[in-house]
Amino acid sequence: MKKRILFCTQWVDRYRSLIRALLATDKFDLYCEENLVARYGETHPNLHSYQPLIPSADGARYEREAESRLEPMLQVLRQQLQTGISNFEQFKCLEDTQLMSRQLKESLMQTLYMIDAFDQIVDTVKLDLLITDGPGIRQQAWVAAAKKRNVPSLEIYHGMIHVKPELVPGRIDQADFMAMGSALVKDVYVQLGMPPNSLRVTGLPADPSIQFSKDDAKKILAEKYGLDPDKRIALLYTAYDSGDTFEFLHDLTTGYQVDILRQSLHAVQQYNRNHAESLQLIIKRHPTLASSGWDDERAYHYYADQAGQKIFTVNPYETNPLLLAAADVALVVKFSSTISEAINANLPVIIWPVSRAWLHDDLLNSSVIVPVDDQKSLDQALEKCLEDGQFLQLLGTNRQNYLQKYPHVDVTKATPNIVNFITDVTELEEVHHKARACLIHKRRPGIELVSEATV
Repeated sequence: MKKRILFCTQWVDRYRSLIRALLATDKFDLYCEENLVARYGETHPNLHSYQPLIPSADGARYEREAESRLEPMLQVLRQQLQTGISNFEQFKCLEDTQLMSRQLKESLMQTLYMIDAFDQIVDTVKLDLLITDGPGIRQQAWVAAAKKRNVPSLEIYHGMIHVKPELVPGRIDQADFMAMGSALVKDVYVQLGMPPNSLRVTGLPADPSIQFSKDDAKKILAEKYGLDPDKRIALLYTAYDSGDTFEFLHDLTTGYQVDILRQSLHAVQQYNRNHAESLQLIIKRHPTLASSGWDDERAYHYYADQAGQKIFTVNPYETNPLLLAAADVALVVKFSSTISEAINANLPVIIWPVSRAWLHDDLLNSSVIVPVDDQKSLDQALEKCLEDGQFLQLLGTNRQNYLQKYPHVDVTKATPNIVNFITDVTELEEVHHKARACLIHKRRPGIELVSEATV
């Protein structure tokens, strides 16, 4: 009998190869988001949308329930803030309980609906596993609901790939198992108390999970976006908390994202003045914000035009293996899985100061990445990463030393690794289920009961 998996993600481009591999085993029935099924690109009898299984949202009921819960939640929140913030009294906005209530209410309503939706799915389909891709509202609500319904959960961990242990947000309900792209992430979660045997370094899936040569990658990007295949490429990954068109076009020039863009444009122009206009800037916006209407590419082109520098903005869902294969240097605004992917791609990685407050000490002290503090240091770092052979050789040596301590997994091996992990988890949970069933019966002569602790 096929194992039934609820796959909680919207990222079809990221997970297409994994979904295809799971279906190819003929061991699993997958229930995914409607949008993912529609964009998957092919039909399959074992790939289903879970949309028909969940109830329509009764907004009035969820609003009433959320309002009944908000007051005690706000009291606890304010108590925690008062004890956790030394200068609490200076934050006048925290005295506005109506404002805080409005901001929390929508998220709470979404959470309540997601829990009901999960219960409805489980009542209709006997699930063997919940797979999530991060700590969003739906994912966390479903992990919590899965624990109550005795459904095991597995998280494919993407965010905060190199974050300090003390800065990992605490979760009341952590997934039972976790797949990740770096051994450093495993170490962090072991330090945070997760059992080592529930964590596995599998690598992170990507689609297409194939290797591109630099020339081929540039040709593909040239055809899709019109860049020059003969010029070098600086690849900028924007911050998660980017602004919208209003922020940019109305000249709110103290915004963090505006400064990052201006500094990047200046560094590219400075390099091109010394190297015959041989460098072009590609910007990849964060797909979550871009798809929700923030981080508008017209704003980037507006400021680039003002600076007199041509830029290329790619589809926010463009595959990172293709972009990294074409690039000569990666500029990463904040901590993210792109740092790990760029390291795997043997690229020099330049990061802004804000990242250093979050990144794990072992990575910061490894000299694998190139931190910058201001415009001058960014200009110098870009020049060294593109022109200084001795510096690049040192970066390569540091990278190999780091990867020996914290192995990463090649992208081509990630999908089969995750499929094996999912298979192991579902088989393990079947054994656990049989053991639990056995414990409710009286011990029969000659048969040794197996406790859950030893399974």
